[in-house]
Amino acid sequence: MTPAATTQDTILLGPFYTRHEAAHRAQLSAAELIERDGLIRLAGRFSVEEAYFAFQFDVGGIRPDVAAAVTHLEQQLDPCRAADWLARPHPELAGRAPLEWLRSGGRLDMVLGLIGALEEGSPAK
Repeated sequence: MTPAATTQDTILLGPFYTRHEAAHRAQLSAAELIERDGLIRLAGRFSVEEAYFAFQFDVGGIRPDVAAAVTHLEQQLDPCRAADWLARPHPELAGRAPLEWLRSGGRLDMVLGLIGALEEGSPAK
């Protein structure tokens, strides 16, 4: 279930993986992971290395549906806003968050269409 949030809140849906953990999940070397497009990375001034949202991975590695969405989102939004957008319910997806929509077998093209609307100047939330 998607957490309730106001429009001013930022939803950062954990857990998170370290670079080493994410590389293991993605079946890549750490160097390959750093260069890989389609992943949201969070880096802060107090962290030694970036963190990766666990929702980007499944038992097979990097989730291709989420990676496709992230590839489009990262052209429009910073990493925190992109993660928030994926975790925030959208009326166009029957009130579900894109992550929930995709996880339940919803069509990726619906999510990409919403991202396309961002590119045309629609609100990010």
